[in-house]
This record gives sequence, structure tokens and C-alpha cells, in this order.
Amino acid sequence: TKSPQGRLMTAIMVQFAQYDREMDVERSKDFHLARARKGLWCAGLPPLGYDLKDKLLVINDKEAETVRNVFALYLQRGSTLRVAEALNRQGYRRKTYTTESGKLYGGKPFDKDSVIRILRRKIYIGFITNDRTELEFPGQHKPIVAPSDFEKAQKLLDSHDQCETRPVAYAANKHGFKLRGLIRCGVCGSSVVGYARPKDGKVYRYYRCLGHLNGLPARCSFKSASVGKVEGVVIEKLAAVGWNRAFLERVVREAVKRSKASVEPLTKEKRANE
Repeated sequence: TKSPQGRLMTAIMVQFAQYDREMDVERSKDFHLARARKGLWCAGLPPLGYDLKDKLLVINDKEAETVRNVFALYLQRGSTLRVAEALNRQGYRRKTYTTESGKLYGGKPFDKDSVIRILRRKIYIGFITNDRTELEFPGQHKPIVAPSDFEKAQKLLDSHDQCETRPVAYAANKHGFKLRGLIRCGVCGSSVVGYARPKDGKVYRYYRCLGHLNGLPARCSFKSASVGKVEGVVIEKLAAVGWNRAFLERVVREAVKRSKASVEPLTKEKRANE
């Protein structure tokens, strides 16, 4: 890259790599739409309540009971936060997955957002939704929830959404939190937000975890930390990474490798279905 010719070739190679990546994305989207039209699951890992067997969704009886409880509790209590709290008290957890190496991950406690995602998914009444086009197609899998219960839950959710769509005046970041909206708790995975507390004519700034407000069974062990400590650690780590060229090159190679590996099985499956 020290000569004009080298910089020109680098720019050309970058443009071709970007073009190839975008074409892979388009082919993948078209393939997902074709599977959705056939009523087949094509969105990666199966949702709570189902397992994948021979590329088809099959009901997991234990998880299906959890899904039905989510709808039943919501229709009784009318609050996603209360539903999350009730599910966690009763010992229910989100879906667990097993990696190729045999490790388990997932199985976290329910929170408000995870309950809403379950209530909104039409997969539970027998439909496959294509995320790109938002088109819905009858699926080949068996439904878990009765359509009447699903419709009742949608009306209740919509009524709550209307209450939340009133104009909101967003507060400016007047206290200068550099990591506002960017970090999450390493203990429970909840959002970490900044708050300021005036005292004796001074303003003390902190970052705190909102896990205890999200329907989790207990307060997170991480409560708060001063802005100086949190931002100092993050900025120091980012600076070290930014100067480590070898590390950045490894990250780029790994990203390219994973991108190709994720597209290759879809391409083979598409060829098999043609």
C-alpha cells in the first residue's frame, strides 16, 4: 500500500469483497423466503416450545407447557413484568441449546422483553413469518397456542402499546455519560445506565444495573460503580485493542471465516431443494 498501484489494487479488492458479501446476503434472504413459502422454519435456532428434527419443527412437550403458561398468565394478570416474575418464581427458564461440543447455553430467567417476544410470535399458532418481507405463510408444524388466546393477548398488548406511544421528551445527556446505551451487565446481562446524584453542591455520577427492574428473580449482585472507574477501564481496553494490528487482523479473518461458514450450509441446502 506504499505505492499508488498498491492502493488501487487494495481498493479494488475491498470493493469486490463487499460485492461478494452483499450477494451472499441476498441469496441467503431469497433462500429463507423460499423455505417460508413451503411452511418450513428457516430462522436459525428453534424457538421455545419446539425442537428441530430433520429440518422440521417438532413440539417439545416440556417447553410447550412453558409457552402455554406465558399466555395464560398474561391473560390473567395483564402485565408482562408480573408474568416474568411468576415464571421465575415457579422455576421456568428460557430455552437451552447444546453446541456441537456438547456445551449448554441459554436457560436464563425470563424478563419483560422475552415474555413480549413469546406473546408476539405467530409461530405458536402455526404460521411462519419471513422477517425480510414480513409475509406470513401456513407452517408445516403443529401449533401450541389456541388462536383465540393468541388474539386476546395481541389486543391486550396493543392496548398497552397505545398507552406507551404518547410523545416522550428524551432527556439530553447533560451529565456526559460516554457509555450511555452501550454497555450491559456482565452478571445478569441487563442494561447498565448512568445516573447522577447531587450532594453538597457537587454531582456524583455512577453506572448502575437495571436487572432488578426487569422481572429477574433477585437483585443483581452488581449494584453501581463510579463513572471514572467504568469509563477508564473501557477506554483503556479500546485503546489497547486499537493499537494491536495483529489482533485486528485476526478479528477480520475470523469474521470472514464465520460469514462464509454460515452461508455454505444454506447454499448446499438450496441446491438440494432446486
